[in-house]
Amino acid sequence: MRLEERLDAIVLGAFLVTSAVASQLFHRISAEGELARERAAELESLASLGMRAMTAVHARDALQIVSVSVREHLGATGCRVHTLTDGRGMTSAGDPDGPENREPVTLAMQRGMRVAVLAGGPLRVIPDQMEPLSVALGGQVARRLLIPLRGGTEVIGVLDVEGESGLVLDSANARVLDALVYYAASAAERARLERAGARLEALQGAEEMRAAVLASVSHDLRTPLTTIKALASQLHVMGDDRSEVIEQEADRLNRFVGEMLDMSRLTSGGFVPRPEVAPVEELVVGALQQVEGSFGERRIDVRMPAHDPLPLAWMDMTHTVRIVVNLLENARKYSPGESPVELVVESAGAQMHISVCDRGPGIAPSEVNRIFDALYRPATARADAGSAGLGLAIARGLARAQGGDVVWTERPGGGSIFTLTLPAATVADLDPPRPGIFTPS
Repeated sequence: MRLEERLDAIVLGAFLVTSAVASQLFHRISAEGELARERAAELESLASLGMRAMTAVHARDALQIVSVSVREHLGATGCRVHTLTDGRGMTSAGDPDGPENREPVTLAMQRGMRVAVLAGGPLRVIPDQMEPLSVALGGQVARRLLIPLRGGTEVIGVLDVEGESGLVLDSANARVLDALVYYAASAAERARLERAGARLEALQGAEEMRAAVLASVSHDLRTPLTTIKALASQLHVMGDDRSEVIEQEADRLNRFVGEMLDMSRLTSGGFVPRPEVAPVEELVVGALQQVEGSFGERRIDVRMPAHDPLPLAWMDMTHTVRIVVNLLENARKYSPGESPVELVVESAGAQMHISVCDRGPGIAPSEVNRIFDALYRPATARADAGSAGLGLAIARGLARAQGGDVVWTERPGGGSIFTLTLPAATVADLDPPRPGIFTPS
């Protein structure tokens, strides 16, 4: 072959190689461009989904949007989002007719792990949350996939996806699913916040209604009670022995009305205490004098601090005496037989503690947080205890209004200890007196 022919062959070979390489690069670039367009479309679709979910009027609408998007992107035949309701149950959004088997949902919720329902029905729990689904399933077909939704570190719901002929869980679908799980978790968190807000609004409305009823009923009862007392006095003059019973019951009802008015003033902020430095002994003596008639032969054992000859505290004397009286009367009502009640005064640094101790039935753990609620009576309370369920609520309200508190603790050996805490004072605080409303430091 001549030299010219060899050179032509070399040039032709170079052209063929260059053409093959260029063709391969072109196809690769075309494929990458197509992938980029698919990713861009995917991102645009997910961004649109996020916008629609975030701007939905209600959380349930957002959950419905996520459910529809899961079916569209993954080719699923069904999708529901299960969310917790007050920690006691679950509610679902999405397909109205979903799988009846709730076991996988409960399993995913309790363990906080992904759960797959394989063809034939067996369950597969996936402990490693970072492991790709296709790898975790080892080639097995998942007909249903349940993914826990988290609000912080807490599981608040489950995304439930179903495919009749199996779910395609390749890398592309897995990537989309991760984004959809994020949107589902956001919507579930929003649903939880909506429920919490609704409960808070309902509680506030109930509290306002209760305060209004207390104030209205209390004022409206005063006039007929005055009339009843007057008629009872006339019956007494006429020699009718029933007048005494009528007057006693009218006085009892009048006390209840007074308590309701006090509770109304406390809840509305109408009570303004005027604390001054006063001896705790004076408080104790005043309270004992007021309960002397109702206690009868029942003994009240008083213990004062031995190391402090003159314990002093900041208090509004009139209202603080009433607190101690309420606590003593409460102990008398629920103490068995003629068992004594203890009144213990202790100095604890910047605080003064006045404790009323009884040997009653105590407080059940389920009722500890409710005993200071207005109009609440424990389940163990006797029907004839003569209580409207306002004594403890008023005692705590009066105490807190002047910088103190009333708390309950269980008494060793059985019974209850109600402790009134007041800001302690010293002799140096006696001059000058502190005017106005007390504000604890």
